[in-house]
Amino acid sequence: MLNNKHVNNKDHNVAIVLAAGNSSRMLDQDKIFISILGKPLLYYSLKVFEESPIIDSIVLVMSQKNIHLTKAFVKEYQFKKIQVICLGGDSRFQSVKNGLNYIDEAQWVFVHDAARPYISQELLDKLMNKAQKFGSAIPGRPVFDTLKSVNNLFEITSTVDRNLLWAAQTPQVFRFNVISDAYRKAEIEGTDDSAIVEQFYPVNIVFGSPLNLKVTVAEDIPIMESVLKSVVEVDKEMDIN
Repeated sequence: MLNNKHVNNKDHNVAIVLAAGNSSRMLDQDKIFISILGKPLLYYSLKVFEESPIIDSIVLVMSQKNIHLTKAFVKEYQFKKIQVICLGGDSRFQSVKNGLNYIDEAQWVFVHDAARPYISQELLDKLMNKAQKFGSAIPGRPVFDTLKSVNNLFEITSTVDRNLLWAAQTPQVFRFNVISDAYRKAEIEGTDDSAIVEQFYPVNIVFGSPLNLKVTVAEDIPIMESVLKSVVEVDKEMDIN
């Protein structure tokens, strides 16, 4: 941990940023510290949360091997909102639970995968507006590709109806009492927070960005570099004007 301080303010909005994955698809590299445009991948989403007026505190969930590196990273980039650095678990579900354990009271909780470096204040605003009306909100995109169900011999067994399917993204936002209650009750682990919460509460979705991509394999890195480069160039142009 960075310190023993828990988040304990019923009016605060907290971002839990998950960066404890083992990067098994990235060969020997830990993707959250891969340099993109001269900064670690982890930097980009944290910067948005750090600068957002919506977010009051950040809980950063890391792997044991990266704790010391993370402390140096936080100091170097002066992230003031990070109140806790805690260890992740053996699964995403356990990592989120570990992060929630450091929140005693809060109003809203945003859970975000650090492997998605492109998020925006516009998206946070959209999610917050939706969540305030319905108690939760996640970003996503309708699925446009034709989807196939395949067996272990790589034979197509069926074509899946895509009309009602969306691909979920992060950050996902929930009232603190809703997500904490759902994670206490859940007996089946899900691959995102909505999968846990929707077992007990309704969850709403908003249109996410097609650029909110998850860096999973090495081939994703140049794509994300292009995305982030365009954002940086737009920011520079706005500063000049």
